[in-house]
Amino acid sequence: MRQYDRAIESELRCLQRQPKSFFAHLILGWAYERKEEFPEALSELRVSVQLTDKAPVALSAYGEALAESGDRRAAESVLAELLDRAATGYVSAYDIGLVYAALGDKARAFEWLDKALAERSSFLPYITWDRRADRLRSDPRFAVVLRRLGLDRVLPASAHLSHAGSH
Repeated sequence: MRQYDRAIESELRCLQRQPKSFFAHLILGWAYERKEEFPEALSELRVSVQLTDKAPVALSAYGEALAESGDRRAAESVLAELLDRAATGYVSAYDIGLVYAALGDKARAFEWLDKALAERSSFLPYITWDRRADRLRSDPRFAVVLRRLGLDRVLPASAHLSHAGSH
C-alpha cells in the first residue's frame, strides 16, 4: 500500500518482540529505502542478510538499496555474488532481475524476468504491485511480462501506482 511510515512503525513494534526476525528487518529496510533514508535502509538490510546467512532474497534487497543509494560498485559486487550463487544453486531470477533494474540495466532486468517466467518464479505475480518494479512499468516489455503471466487484465502496464519518493 506504499504507506512507508506505517510499515516502519509496525516493523519496529515487531522487532521489539522478535529482534531476530529477518523478515521484519527486510520490510523495515525496504520502507526506509523508499523514503530515501539510505543509512537506515542499508543498516536494516545488512542485518537481514546476516540473520539469513546471506539468503538470496536478503542479498537482492541489499543490492537494490545499494544501487538506489548511489553505491553502484557495492551493488554490482552483491549482484556478482548472486550470479555466482545462481550458477551453483537456486537464486530467484526475479530477485536478480530487480537488482539489474535498480542498477538501470533494463535489458538485463527483462532478460532475468524472462528467466523468472521460465522457472515459474513464485515471486513473479507480485510484479503487479511490487514497488521494486516501478522503474520498469513504462517499458513496453513490462506489458509483455504481464501478458505472459495472464495479469495484463489485472493491472495494465501503463498503470502507475502513486507513491511518494518514486524515481
